[in-house]
Amino acid sequence: MTFPKLFIVTTAIILLIFSAVATAMLQDAKLNLNLGRRVLSVANQRPHHQHDSDLYRAPPYDGTQDPPSPGGFVPPAG
Repeated sequence: MTFPKLFIVTTAIILLIFSAVATAMLQDAKLNLNLGRRVLSVANQRPHHQHDSDLYRAPPYDGTQDPPSPGGFVPPAG
């Protein structure tokens, strides 16, 4: 194959790969946008007085467990 034909074929292959990657990226972005809208619509249906920090807050200390240590992890004695 002469140089001009090789150049044209190589360029065509590169453009095909580029267009396939771009199409996949656009489809992924569209999917992420749709998923984001779905997550937002579900999040907007939550009661407004509930905050995310409430979901991770420890239950109040009821006196039956060992008292929480102020310094975090305490290795067992011995």
